[in-house]
Amino acid sequence: MNLVDYLTPRLFEPLGIIPPQWETNSIGECIGGTGAYMTLSDLAKISQCYADGGRYNGVQVIPEWWTKEATKKQVELPGRENEDGYGYLFWLQDGVFSMNGMFG
Repeated sequence: MNLVDYLTPRLFEPLGIIPPQWETNSIGECIGGTGAYMTLSDLAKISQCYADGGRYNGVQVIPEWWTKEATKKQVELPGRENEDGYGYLFWLQDGVFSMNGMFG
């Protein structure tokens, strides 16, 4: 099962997101950490779900423990004094987390 197929009933459908196109490597496996083509509205739904401890429209979609772990500092960023660090796919700055798409 590929990543999009796995995430569709677990994440995309509960959030009302049309499954995105996702880049794959040379053997057809989803890259995972990058290459998902989504709308700003879809990213906002995912971000709001994380901000609400994994809940969306009253349903626990993402485990709360994971939302806390993913949005706290996991990696120091030397030379980037204005940022608190990097979580799991989230940039952290002044107590706020964000997902910054490729090329800004």
